[in-house]
Amino acid sequence: MSPIPLKVKDLKLAACVVVYLLALTVYLRYLEQDNEQAVAGEAVVEVLEQSDAEAWLSFDEHIGQTNVDPTSEKRILQSLQTKMDVAFEDAELALTLGELAQQADFKLHIKEGALAEDGIALNEPVTLHLKNVSIETALHYMLMPLGLTWVIKNDLLQITTEIDAEEVEVSRTYNVRKLAAAIKFGLSKEKRFDQRRHYGGLGGHYGDVGEEVLTGMVYNLVSGPWFDEEGVGGSVFYSKGLMTIRQTHRAHRDVSVLFAGMEYFLENRSSFAALRIRRLGYPFDEDDRIQKLLQEPISVDFEETSLFDVIESLRAILETPVFIQENAFAEDGIALDEKIALHLINVPASSVIKLILEPLGCTAQLHEGVLNVTTAIDIQDNARNYSVVLYDIRPLVQAGAKPRDLLMNVQTSTPGPWFDDVGVGGHIIDSFPGMLACWQTEQNHHEIAKLLADLARKYSYEQY
Repeated sequence: MSPIPLKVKDLKLAACVVVYLLALTVYLRYLEQDNEQAVAGEAVVEVLEQSDAEAWLSFDEHIGQTNVDPTSEKRILQSLQTKMDVAFEDAELALTLGELAQQADFKLHIKEGALAEDGIALNEPVTLHLKNVSIETALHYMLMPLGLTWVIKNDLLQITTEIDAEEVEVSRTYNVRKLAAAIKFGLSKEKRFDQRRHYGGLGGHYGDVGEEVLTGMVYNLVSGPWFDEEGVGGSVFYSKGLMTIRQTHRAHRDVSVLFAGMEYFLENRSSFAALRIRRLGYPFDEDDRIQKLLQEPISVDFEETSLFDVIESLRAILETPVFIQENAFAEDGIALDEKIALHLINVPASSVIKLILEPLGCTAQLHEGVLNVTTAIDIQDNARNYSVVLYDIRPLVQAGAKPRDLLMNVQTSTPGPWFDDVGVGGHIIDSFPGMLACWQTEQNHHEIAKLLADLARKYSYEQY
């Protein structure tokens, strides 16, 4: 029997099948290799939902740190999760910091020169009352009003100004091969190569779809600062599945947890609504507890009561830590002695708070297990009020929705603000298969979640 002649188009088809199978094999090998280096799904769940300190520390197994001692850093980060009650009333800054350091057993260094340049004295009075919070949370609310922050350097927890901290950058290399391979394969299945964004031009050579998407997510979902026209800020360089990032200590923590969240997304094929990306030890349980309290009905009877006393009264009624951003009120010319008149019976606490604050251009937002009372402008303009949530849109995509349409719907149908020409507002990215990754305020995350849930119900209804 003579051999059957093969046509050119048959050979091309066979070659395409072979290439596809090879690509699939490589992708599966990426998902299965380096189990010790990859972030375990269970660990990520603990970080994102239970906030266990040891879980975040396991993320460093696949992070190479070039100029920070990982052992001392882990020890200090872990000690910052020590819980305590804070009761400082006009106490000197240096003394309060010393007490926190003693409680958590870490070495402290105050950069007196940096503080002096900004006119901040070591005997600056500090008033702070919080119960059962981590030392990191206490540091946040103690330092933030003064324009101060902390970094880990030379095996010490160093207190300095926010401006000075932005100049302390370290380089770390992340293994992102699994994420890059998943992005390539997922976008190939969705036939979205022609829709990918180009984030090149900063920190290295781009062109591969996996590295473009990952680089774009880092630039848009981690606040930075990033390299600008004046040569100031951090940078990203990608080569052969390794991403080297030069950034501040705090930014690196955000990058680590972001990558961990994306890996958890890949490992868990069952549907979930969203993943909240937060730092080590973030008090999710306390946030959820306060959120439930805000739905409970309360009664108030205020007649020509100062705004400050009204907030203190709500603190007592809800038995919830409350922090007033007095600097933001002063900057926007809103007086805390503003008189409030309000009489309500059995109204949800969240509605009461809105009725009090919104007419003044103010708002309240949950952060670090504390109800922050500040101005609407402060919420929009300060990166500290933004956080990342990864929304699972796989059910919507399977029902026929297009990721880019969902992105546009979110930007159009929620108040924002969304990133504009002057660099203000949140970001949303649809380039990771099956996910909308969003950097926004807490209030807008609630709006986004409600919108996507409503769309899911509509798509589900249309299918039956």
